[in-house]
Amino acid sequence: MKTLIQTYLMVFLLVVAKTGVQAQESISYGYDAAGNRIARVINMTPLRSAPENTEEKVQSSPLNEILDDFKIRIYPNPTKGLLAVEIAPLPEEPQSDIGIWNSQGQLIIRQKITLEKMSFDLSDQPSGIYFLKIYLKEQETVWKIIRND
Repeated sequence: MKTLIQTYLMVFLLVVAKTGVQAQESISYGYDAAGNRIARVINMTPLRSAPENTEEKVQSSPLNEILDDFKIRIYPNPTKGLLAVEIAPLPEEPQSDIGIWNSQGQLIIRQKITLEKMSFDLSDQPSGIYFLKIYLKEQETVWKIIRND
């Protein structure tokens, strides 16, 4: 328990220290021998300094990742509602799917990957942070999606 509190405190201090700097996040989890999640660590890597002009628009270039043999593109992020996900080549595994969760951990959308380019409509959801998880070949990647008006 003490380690868990120290982990959360370290993450909090890191977030406070990084105020004003955009960062790429990755989330990792720790599990006990029974498979219960006992720790969550958010690793932040600075991308660039925050703009001096606070009215500058947030960059919405595509997010790219290569997972196994698949090239993944997600755009636009932040989004006003419509989110595009491209996965090339199309996975052949029937268990490959995409899920979107809200910040409270509720599953909003879950869909099998059937096309190389898929669209998701978040326009009926409130503004906030969402998590998009892609499952491919027994691997998983998690993305933070920002929905704003």
